[in-house]
Amino acid sequence: MTHIEKQLTILGFQARQTRHDLEKQWSLDRRQKFLLDPDIEMPLSADKEVWPVVQLAGMGDQLFSDYVFGEHESPNGLGLFRLRALVGAHSPTLPIKANLMGVAAKNDIADFLAEKHYIAKHPMKSWNELGARFVGFDVCDHTLLSGLMNCAVNDATHDKLAALFSGSINPHGLFDDLEIAEQFANTIDDLIPEHAPFIPIAILAIGPIS
Repeated sequence: MTHIEKQLTILGFQARQTRHDLEKQWSLDRRQKFLLDPDIEMPLSADKEVWPVVQLAGMGDQLFSDYVFGEHESPNGLGLFRLRALVGAHSPTLPIKANLMGVAAKNDIADFLAEKHYIAKHPMKSWNELGARFVGFDVCDHTLLSGLMNCAVNDATHDKLAALFSGSINPHGLFDDLEIAEQFANTIDDLIPEHAPFIPIAILAIGPIS
């Protein structure tokens, strides 16, 4: 078990859009307004407005043991699902074109979010057993609204944030380092207090990101 894995608890999983569909939604104007680095073409996020969910409809139960679909249907307040026991195994077969991703948080924060959003706790395989890999840290409020990629600030503030933090983000617009993600969270708390406190949220990928 890696050091980062020991610090995090997985809250659940979702199916998200592929690069082909995602890039069409991120115009240059949108990237310049919301991203610390507008050259990022495939921003990944816990926020469903940033990285939209794929509607699996009747095929979702092939992946998730508690899958429900519909405008107001969800097993919990964050719309996260449990992987079926046979999913993972390093090469999951998805019923449609989608990326299978997981959301995790520091252990104490995950406990808080699980209680707040009625996320049932259940035994979780190791990341290796799931075929999961760490992609980076988003920074979100308690509803998974991303303060890193989905909160507009004025141009001067955006430029200051980019100057401070753009050198620390990876090709998907996420932080690789937890401490820097926490620093960004503290900074954005002061700028967008109506959504504070912001927290680092880890993004995991099950299989390759396509």
